[in-house]
Amino acid sequence: MLLSGKQPSTIACYRNAIAHLAEHFACSPEKLSEAQVRQYVLLRRQQLQLGSMRPIVGALKFFFRVTVPRDWPNSASNPFPQVQHAPNGLGTRAMLATH
Repeated sequence: MLLSGKQPSTIACYRNAIAHLAEHFACSPEKLSEAQVRQYVLLRRQQLQLGSMRPIVGALKFFFRVTVPRDWPNSASNPFPQVQHAPNGLGTRAMLATH
């Protein structure tokens, strides 16, 4: 990750996110399927504010695109949803309800 220009704080954040993923499924993240990763992202979206999702999604993208690249059959459906800012006047919970 240092070679890709990531800061030490980003590396630590990404490492923690991948460790949490491994702990959640009680197995190595490289053994997870696309469906499992999607399930995890959707679960975390329910648990966290959208701003907290950005580093998690970044970590998952880096891990599954660079560290252990995957050619998932449903890659067009992108298991890493875009984390968006809530429009002015629309709270985070309401934003999640619309997606």
